[in-house]
Amino acid sequence: MRYHIFLRPVREEGFEGYYYAHIPTLELTTHGKGIEGALKAVIEAWIEEKAEKRPSGSYKGGAECARLAT
Repeated sequence: MRYHIFLRPVREEGFEGYYYAHIPTLELTTHGKGIEGALKAVIEAWIEEKAEKRPSGSYKGGAECARLAT
């Protein structure tokens, strides 16, 4: 699967250098320091959301992270 991630700078006082990261398909938005920080935050939020929806007792390895990197 591939998802588009939209990035845009946060234009609020006190958040200079921060970016929003948004994945429209997943209705997921977060922010982080710089572009790399925003990407890391949105990936971590996506993994956390997937873990919450995962049935108990299922595999809990880092497979999601590996798929995102390809």
